[in-house]
Amino acid sequence: MLITSLPSKYPYQFNGINLHPLNFGQLLEYLNESPNSDLDKFVLDYSICRQCDANVDKLLLTDFFFIVFMEKLLTINKKLEFNGSTSCPECNEKLHYKLSTSDIKFNPLDEELMKGLTVKLASEYHKVQMPTVSEFFNMIKYYRAYHRNLDFKLLKIYSLFVNAQKYPGKYEDMITKATYEEITLLLTLEELYLQPVKSINIKCSKCGGTVAVSPFSLAADMFHLLLEENRLTEDQILFK
Repeated sequence: MLITSLPSKYPYQFNGINLHPLNFGQLLEYLNESPNSDLDKFVLDYSICRQCDANVDKLLLTDFFFIVFMEKLLTINKKLEFNGSTSCPECNEKLHYKLSTSDIKFNPLDEELMKGLTVKLASEYHKVQMPTVSEFFNMIKYYRAYHRNLDFKLLKIYSLFVNAQKYPGKYEDMITKATYEEITLLLTLEELYLQPVKSINIKCSKCGGTVAVSPFSLAADMFHLLLEENRLTEDQILFK
């Protein structure tokens, strides 16, 4: 995948990232590991993606999340599309749809935002910037060294603060104890930096209501979707 296709549009010093569909062995590894936490899923996703291309370490975190999604989509269907379903929150009608890469729209990550921001939290000013995958993974290793199992969403927000790796205890305390407008600030930072893809609105034909679905969550059940999208043909099994 060319770097120009990534959400951040960051000028990396390499042309692209190698992407391959998961083979049967990797898919079994993914299923057998069956990580329960989002953090463990990230570690497994990282391990599999890095087997394809070591340059994933240099990706900005938001671009890595997109790469993981695209690799799962490629695993499900070589045409990079698949059928999905959800339920209408208004009338509980089953809604069926088809998703392709053309349906995926990015939230803008402008150049100034990528340079970083200065925010006020706990009466101090702090530099905020998108971390690389390598920087984020170092933070994971730090907490795991102390047998800490933090909420993945919190860990992503910690990683946006440039000095969080240097003073982890201070930033953990400051962020977890945030209140009022500070909570709004933290959620805004998460939306600006860590939600690169817009939700897709599916309209209910029965009541006219809509449901927003995240493309990142749609490929979660890879094995089920893989079977649905790749049915056997008559010439693949020959009986005697």
